[in-house]
Amino acid sequence: MLKKTVIVLTILLLIAGYSCKTYAEPTPKNEITINPFGIFWGIFNIEYERVLSKKNSIAFRLNLDTGINNSYWESSGFGFGASYRFFLIDVLKTKMAPAGFWIGPAVDFIFFTSTFKYTKFNVATSKWVPATVEASTIFVKTVCEVGYEWLFEDLFGKDVHLVLAPYAEVGFKFGSLEYATGSLGYGGFHFALGVSAGIAF
Repeated sequence: MLKKTVIVLTILLLIAGYSCKTYAEPTPKNEITINPFGIFWGIFNIEYERVLSKKNSIAFRLNLDTGINNSYWESSGFGFGASYRFFLIDVLKTKMAPAGFWIGPAVDFIFFTSTFKYTKFNVATSKWVPATVEASTIFVKTVCEVGYEWLFEDLFGKDVHLVLAPYAEVGFKFGSLEYATGSLGYGGFHFALGVSAGIAF
């Protein structure tokens, strides 16, 4: 009986020692990513993510929206946002964020301007002349995000990892453009898919 007890305790101590060693291994604490596919739709963002604990991280980002530019409309926007992420499934031996499945809330603020181009009749000259009307506003987007982050092997042995992170977000946008001739609402239900890529270090 004593022999079996010693064996069991030895095994438990070895497991505990291995676990401590595993959690003590170096883990990336920072990420910098971009959304490369959003560029095709005129949307660009760059994001910095910081690990807070084994299961949590916080992210801050800058957003740029080139908007619509044609013979009738010119629009653009820029802003910033933040996300808080809870990691549920670990894929690294370190059992640490920022790798694995995550979920959490996010909020973004977009400063948006728009110019509507049209023609109007000038009574004084009896001709149709070009005219514009402008508007600007701040859009607020509140969503729930879900995603999965893959961290690949170190680059050049410098504890720098490649990151690939597909994600989805669902929520609501609030705001409208107020023109002199009326308003144009952009609020309502919001859903989007994306993929972020970058480095972790």
